[in-house]
Amino acid sequence: LTTISAQAKDGKTATLTAAMAATMTTNPDADCLGWKSSNPDGKAVVHFDTEQSIEDHYAVGKRATDRAGLATAPPWFVSYCLTGFTVREARKAITVVLEDEAKTHGGIHSVFLDGSADFVCDVNDPAESNEFVSSMHANGIEYRCPILAAIHLNPNSGTKTRGHLGSQLERKAESNLKLEREGDIITLFATRNRK
Repeated sequence: LTTISAQAKDGKTATLTAAMAATMTTNPDADCLGWKSSNPDGKAVVHFDTEQSIEDHYAVGKRATDRAGLATAPPWFVSYCLTGFTVREARKAITVVLEDEAKTHGGIHSVFLDGSADFVCDVNDPAESNEFVSSMHANGIEYRCPILAAIHLNPNSGTKTRGHLGSQLERKAESNLKLEREGDIITLFATRNRK
């Protein structure tokens, strides 16, 4: 697990988009904001978006392919707009999609969650938050893939992620990435919990 946190509109989606683009490109000069990846086996790269409208969700996928320098996304890149889904539906979608895409593409390369707080009813409920984070951890282990989870910081806080969910994500994550914006400059701060 990797947690990406920031205030609203401070670059979480752009960071995820660049990381997704890195999975698609072999061009070392692609605009992936420093992210490096490879997917020689064509395993599924799965993106779940709970925050954007359908139009903005489409634009996120387009931005990823543009950053990668491609006209269209590879067939193994799949992106789902879950905006408007209930928590139960969104959680079920993760299970069903990962199962299906692993069969279709011979495994899962990576998973991107844009809007982690939308997968629980109450970010301050320890039992629900712990269960969700455990399920994501289990998915990462089962599919042998990284899961990048974006979550907002608490309003007026430069350091604390949303509720118990944010605390649990940060505790269980291998790495925590925090973005801070000052004007047009976004700075990334990284901490590692393991290795």
